Order: sequence, then structure tokens, then C-alpha cells
Amino acid sequence: MALEFLHVGVPTTQQMPNETYMEPLKVYITNPDDHPFKYEFLRYVPGTDMPRCITMEPHVAFKVDSMEEALKCAQEDLYTIDLPDCLIKFVRVDGAILELTEMK
Repeated sequence: MALEFLHVGVPTTQQMPNETYMEPLKVYITNPDDHPFKYEFLRYVPGTDMPRCITMEPHVAFKVDSMEEALKCAQEDLYTIDLPDCLIKFVRVDGAILELTEMK
């Protein structure tokens, strides 16, 4: 299974410079390419349907070539985002939250 590191997701309650609001997820996000350590800051607003663990704990994001293969390592499937160009799954692997992205 091939993995490509994308970013580290860091939940925050502080407004961050250049954040963008994503209405469907009820979250403000920053662009990880603008941070030297590839941090993506996430500020969730009330009413988000993201699980509490995702809104409170950091995660590491990877692009995967096969979601099916990557999910074999997961102990818990936390949340799925199915977009026209990619499938994103938040999972737990050995206690840590990972965001896995497979391009369609």
C-alpha cells in the first residue's frame, strides 16, 4: 500500500488567518500548504456532525492508492466524506486518528 503524507489536522478554537468556511462540515479550515509543518487548523462550529473525537484530537492525513487496503489497518471507522473527485475516511489506527484520501 502506497501512502503520501498530506497534512496534520489540528483542532483549534481560535480564529486563524486565511481560514475558509466549509458549510457542509461546519468547519473553518486553513490551507496546510501555507504552514511550514503542513498543519491544517480546523475550527468547528456548533452543529457539525463530525464525531467529537475528530473535533477534539489531532489527525494525520495521507493519500492512499487503495482505500480498501488502507482500511485493513483500521480498528474503527469514524467518518466518511464522499466527494465527486475523492473518498475521505477518518479512521482509528492503533489509537491515532488518520484521515485517508483516495482519488477517484
